[in-house]
Amino acid sequence: MGQNSIKRELQDRSAGIGQYELFFKNMELGFSLKELIEKKIKEKGTISILDLGCGHGIALKDLKSLYKDKIRTVGIDSFKSKEATANCDEFLLGSILKTKGKGVKVAEFPAQCDVILSFRTLHEIGESEKLLQKIANSLSKGGEAFLSIRCQAWEGDKTRNLGSMETDDILFLLDILEKGSFQGVKVKGSHVPVVLEGVLKDPDSGKPEVGLKAYIAGVNIWLKK
Repeated sequence: MGQNSIKRELQDRSAGIGQYELFFKNMELGFSLKELIEKKIKEKGTISILDLGCGHGIALKDLKSLYKDKIRTVGIDSFKSKEATANCDEFLLGSILKTKGKGVKVAEFPAQCDVILSFRTLHEIGESEKLLQKIANSLSKGGEAFLSIRCQAWEGDKTRNLGSMETDDILFLLDILEKGSFQGVKVKGSHVPVVLEGVLKDPDSGKPEVGLKAYIAGVNIWLKK
């Protein structure tokens, strides 16, 4: 892992409510995270929020300081930290979908979650169809999940899938976006294409050629049950 990747990972693990609001803004939903939570509280009185890949749980701590006992916060991460344990109402140590390292188990998602968040984490898991099924199963009626999934990058002279993402994972995400549903759950969102223009190497022959190369930098998924 390069220095830039390490720096970005550390920043993501320490992301607070300001960074989460920026992720929300980039998803172009038409509302903020705070507006969403306040709407849910008005509808239900008390709501549960699950953060997949919560890092140190700082965003959940920020939300708790704003909404007190009107929200219950649960964080899941495969890395244990004192901060996460202190910052969440409940911290679950484990991998989101599959075992990851010695002594790390798969975490069971709590049931009836009103809001599920995950930003810049799920590419490390891959297996997008299984992952979204697990997320959908844990949503309450009317519950919503907001997932920002990194997919590909251009490295050297070719496209590289990030983390554990496979091309089939990316095609699955694009497919459900087009269909607008996945096993009875509504799907909205967007994808982030990047087009490069100029003299580029053909990935098969290695020969320089003038033209366009495109890849999918990320996919934003909004699930509503």
